[in-house]
Amino acid sequence: VGGSNGQNPVFMRYDGTSWKVQAQAPLFNGSAIDTMYASSKTVAFAAGDPANAVQRWDGTSWKLDTIQPALNNPFTTLWGTDDNNVLGIEGLSTKLWLYNGAAWTIDTRISAALYSLGGSSKTDIWAGANKAVWHFDGSVWTQTALPLATGTINSVSSVSATDAWAIDSLGVTFHFDGSAWKRMDTGISSASSAKLNAFSVNPKLTWLAGRGILSVRK
Repeated sequence: VGGSNGQNPVFMRYDGTSWKVQAQAPLFNGSAIDTMYASSKTVAFAAGDPANAVQRWDGTSWKLDTIQPALNNPFTTLWGTDDNNVLGIEGLSTKLWLYNGAAWTIDTRISAALYSLGGSSKTDIWAGANKAVWHFDGSVWTQTALPLATGTINSVSSVSATDAWAIDSLGVTFHFDGSAWKRMDTGISSASSAKLNAFSVNPKLTWLAGRGILSVRK
């Protein structure tokens, strides 16, 4: 997990018994850890504003990623499926970066301001945009508008190609059943559900959490 002590980034790692503070990479000038993704015990990435740099975990310590992308803005979101397939959204841009285990490159198959990432496999990846979502099937990205959305899609999550969730900036929640996206009534007012996030654990269990709210769908 990552965050901030008010001035500097903070990492904590759970080893199966307890949480321990981990030293950040020297020369990393971010003030917080805003996003991180761990694919295994020896590969993880982390980033935070205002640093245009990426930290990488090698199983022992955090170091500046020597093959990091040439960022003009910090990563706002990191997500992936394994050590050789990690995606990063560059904030304030239309760039989606891909890490293949050896290098970071820009995914030229998509050009959109993105705000969230999630999926169930390399061939089932969702990205949240402004009142829309993009889906990657392993070859191409396809956009789907969400007309009832009220803002940017800040959270996407899925456990299969027929079960995905998306939440906009005011907490409006949508579900994908494999054929279409539909707005869902969560029973939570939009005034209290802004910055709500979806976490799909399995096809029968989805958590919606944010701003002191925890809702479970079984």
